[in-house]
Amino acid sequence: MSATLVVRFYNVHFGDAILVTVPDKDPKTKKVTKRRILIDFGNAPLVASLQGGDDSVFKPVVDALIKELAGKPIDL
Repeated sequence: MSATLVVRFYNVHFGDAILVTVPDKDPKTKKVTKRRILIDFGNAPLVASLQGGDDSVFKPVVDALIKELAGKPIDL
């Protein structure tokens, strides 16, 4: 398992969604677990953007996140 920090940015038209994958090494067992943090994945009101309020802009991002997570949970 890689012990590399990975930051992915997804364009949701009126902002970004950010998935941060952080290696978490247990000091006792030395096992590395990937922890996933999803930041700023929400919708903007229509008044903030012409594409705000339209949940269809999330579909490509949700599909990409599902593929990236491969069944693993989002930790935060």
